[in-house]
Amino acid sequence: RGLGDVYKRQSIYIYIVNPNNPEQVDLYYYNLSIGNWIVNPEKLSADTDPMKDSLLFSDINYDAFEKIIDTGKEVLKEMGDYREYNIMNQDLGIDSISTHLDGEDLIFKTKVKGIREDYNLTFDKDGNLIEKERA
Repeated sequence: RGLGDVYKRQSIYIYIVNPNNPEQVDLYYYNLSIGNWIVNPEKLSADTDPMKDSLLFSDINYDAFEKIIDTGKEVLKEMGDYREYNIMNQDLGIDSISTHLDGEDLIFKTKVKGIREDYNLTFDKDGNLIEKERA
């Protein structure tokens, strides 16, 4: 169980609840340029329930990420800031894509950054745009 981010297509961050001890959470970080996983234990506050804000990986529609990226490309094109060679970028382009729980519902969030304007985008669990807000 866990939640994670895809960042610049170069790395993945996933917080995983330890199945043998649900009070513990580890951060699994995968760097594509290095090609391996790094695991770091997380320090949680005493009142944090890791199971409350987690979900099964099988509940995530991984095909949604491509739809999110395609929508981000369209927003970049609308702004005149589309660059095919470097779409996932924290300075200009699509920033990290993160998963969140909104009540019981899984949503995805990302920020699309342009030269003159930025947009926060929110998507449903299937990658359909549900909110576009100028940042």
